[in-house]
Amino acid sequence: MHILKNFGNKYPLAAKIIDWFVDPYKRIRQELKHLNEIKKTTTNLSHHLKIYHLMLFNLALGLGFSILIYHIFYVLVWSLFQWYVIFLNIVIIGFMFVLKKFHLLISSLFRDYYLEKAGVHGKMDKDIH
Repeated sequence: MHILKNFGNKYPLAAKIIDWFVDPYKRIRQELKHLNEIKKTTTNLSHHLKIYHLMLFNLALGLGFSILIYHIFYVLVWSLFQWYVIFLNIVIIGFMFVLKKFHLLISSLFRDYYLEKAGVHGKMDKDIH
């Protein structure tokens, strides 16, 4: 951990780029923790299944990020041999930017709609009070 702090201090631009790539995984991890807490408070089997569906949705977003990052590095390797391939990398980074920008909005709207439809939020409020 000490090495990473020194790296961030010495190379702030590189640390920001790494954080930009790691941030979606942090969000997905937080969302999965939140859904796991909701799952622990519910007793209805159908609510558990709905929460598992939301967990799979977040894992699918993580897989999408991983595939895009793989393609970025793959294209970077090819761009060393042919310079015009780097434009494909710009397009992939654009897709990642859009997916990252709207990840929080998409996952929260989808989660709220899905759980509201299942009635899990109302049940949680009754359990809390």
